[in-house]
Amino acid sequence: MQNLNKAWAAASGATRDALKNCVHLRGGRVVRIDACKDYPRLEEFVRTFADSKVYIGVGSWNGNPGNPSDNNNVSEYGWLGS
Repeated sequence: MQNLNKAWAAASGATRDALKNCVHLRGGRVVRIDACKDYPRLEEFVRTFADSKVYIGVGSWNGNPGNPSDNNNVSEYGWLGS
């Protein structure tokens, strides 16, 4: 959450406006975000500070190739059955 709030504080007004329906604030701090898979712009924002550090939620599934970074992240831990 620290990285998320730091990125949010540094985000442009245009970015904040684009994400206002999926980033939820309390007292000016982010307390919750919606699923990245439902908001491509949110996924793009989250990847600016979290890519390859955590599974963001867009891995391969049901014929979708997913995001290579997410696929690598989960395969490191054997979550893909490798």
